[in-house]
Amino acid sequence: MRDLVQRKGGLIVKLALMCLLAISFLPAGCSQGGLVEGEVRYKYVTGMQDRRYYIIVRNEPGDGLPSIILDKEAPAEVRQCFAPQGNLIVDNATEDQIEVFYDRLYYMVTLHITSGSHYYNQAYRTERDIFNRMELGAKVKVDTEASDIGPRILRIIE
Repeated sequence: MRDLVQRKGGLIVKLALMCLLAISFLPAGCSQGGLVEGEVRYKYVTGMQDRRYYIIVRNEPGDGLPSIILDKEAPAEVRQCFAPQGNLIVDNATEDQIEVFYDRLYYMVTLHITSGSHYYNQAYRTERDIFNRMELGAKVKVDTEASDIGPRILRIIE
């Protein structure tokens, strides 16, 4: 093994070993897909405007009902689509209004993972209908998949 590392191709072998080591430190839910259990901590919608990504609106715990917080620079037409409190839900009309100003919308849900041996927060992309069904503070079990742009929730397991 020592000769392999010291030879001309040794740099590639060293790099490959370092990559394997780095991957081994990733939490299982992040590096691989599969079933994950957790609590919904945050929900947010991101979009691109002028080649920059923005968190357009986010849903986070608050006193009593969850807070719905909009980007300070979001257009008034988008701001009027959302209530100040409650569970963040995006219907067809709201999505159409957001898409007037933003491209590449992503629906994101952050879960506090409680399955496995690690406890951590992980953000997942998902479809709008799954996003709308998730409520802050709810315990959920979801099927996930790994992706080159981040993990994704495929479905909610009832």
